[in-house]
Amino acid sequence: MTEQERIEALVEEGRITREQADSLLAVLAETAEAEAETESVSREAEELGGGQHDAEASEAWKGSPLPAGTPDGDGKWLDVRQLAGSVRITALEGLAEPELKDGALDIHAGGARYQQWGNGNSTGFLDRLLGGVEQSDALISIPAGWGVRLDARAGEVTISGRVGRVEGQVSAGECRIEEATGIDLGVGAGEVRAGLRLAEGEHRVNVKVGSMRLDFLPGTDVEVQAKAAIGSVRGVPTSGREWGPGSNGKGRISVPPVAGGGSARLDARVTTGDVRLGVRDE
Repeated sequence: MTEQERIEALVEEGRITREQADSLLAVLAETAEAEAETESVSREAEELGGGQHDAEASEAWKGSPLPAGTPDGDGKWLDVRQLAGSVRITALEGLAEPELKDGALDIHAGGARYQQWGNGNSTGFLDRLLGGVEQSDALISIPAGWGVRLDARAGEVTISGRVGRVEGQVSAGECRIEEATGIDLGVGAGEVRAGLRLAEGEHRVNVKVGSMRLDFLPGTDVEVQAKAAIGSVRGVPTSGREWGPGSNGKGRISVPPVAGGGSARLDARVTTGDVRLGVRDE
């Protein structure tokens, strides 16, 4: 049975609606394109030789502009291009230079770059979406406060410790962030779980099919607009009154001690799935 047929079967069984199925099929097409690119790049890497391919990709990245500096971490960024597998990033206080376990990073004046071609795992779209993928392909350590920029096609990204802004795209998979001071993240199919300390600036999290759980940390003062086209939004604004299931949420969330004066803005949207907003102590 193909994954398209599995989705249609879920509709017939009443487990998902027609609208949800159409959203899944759209994301499936996007993910299939990403996986085809993964296979193409892997074949190209074998033909050219891994070292030559990595060098060419590194040179291409050097020509791409870096975003504005983060609030701390000397304005430096870790750029990650992930085609398959998992990447685990740990931000460490007192670390002077980024490190990759059992490998080398491309370190430059603006930070560091890493790209991953994948490990050949052939887990399908629905299996990743419904069951997840447990792998441990890359372990990267960066100085606390650095920003992280993602271009992840299929797999899992975990960011532990205190980082600056997290930006980018995840086509299919999971993204878990322990603590960030900014976010601009889009996910095709999967899950986002993030701890956020938002005091200023514009922020966004957009998931097409899946869910997000955003926990606000002390020092946060942010105006939130949360929407779920097919699903539910739950959270606790300043008033303490919960946003009910199936509703759109709009309100201000402040977690003492507040320093930002409410200048931060967050747009959190899910097309098919759920949004959960909460508060997390240190």
